[in-house]
Amino acid sequence: FILYNRDRVRDNTSQREKPGKRRILVYLLRKYKMKILFYGDSNTYGYDPADLYDLRYPTQRRWTTLLQQQVPEDWEIIAEGMNGRQLSNLKYDAERINRMLDTLQPDDLFAVMLGTNDILLTMTPDADYAVAKMRIFLEYLTKQKAESDILVVAPPHIGSRSIRDPLYHRYYAESSRMNAGFRELTELYHVNFVDAGTWNLDMSADLVHLSEKGHRQFADRMKDYFEEAFPVKWNSWRKNRKGK
Repeated sequence: FILYNRDRVRDNTSQREKPGKRRILVYLLRKYKMKILFYGDSNTYGYDPADLYDLRYPTQRRWTTLLQQQVPEDWEIIAEGMNGRQLSNLKYDAERINRMLDTLQPDDLFAVMLGTNDILLTMTPDADYAVAKMRIFLEYLTKQKAESDILVVAPPHIGSRSIRDPLYHRYYAESSRMNAGFRELTELYHVNFVDAGTWNLDMSADLVHLSEKGHRQFADRMKDYFEEAFPVKWNSWRKNRKGK
């Protein structure tokens, strides 16, 4: 079965304002937070394969919460994770995606970390199929939002290179090839990219989901990425902190 939860790590947003002068006025008067919305699968949801009751790590141990604690105070991390989610079929998902995009302002970031289930949920994993789906998704996103406001996070690899089982090895090989294909697409569409498959993250026993240690590592590496990729926003916050 599939669990869905819209989990705002820091949920201080009001109901969507109607467009027009009132919305602009509210936006200018409120203290602005730069939002980073992560649209992902079970590793964004915080799925814990060892927990048969909640099926999820506690909030304070998920990488999205840990990342929120490390980024500037005026950044808001929003987790949109769902178990089993694959790259979007826009025929069914466009309305939901549009609603999420409507909550973001210019300069807010829409980050997608998907592809694992497109490889995993088949007996014949095919990286080309996942890359083709990501191409369609990026084609759509870049028509809705500026390229600089989109981030593709290539997910952790499935399995391990050291495992001898031929099927697991194929999943590993195809997920690695998928991430390389995602990198090429982001260069084509001029959007941001980071490859979590290169981070050597600690995984749970199923070799698909992050362990608690892996969540901590993921948060640390994402923080490092943001500090390097968005130095103006990051350094501006540090200067403001020093001035207080």
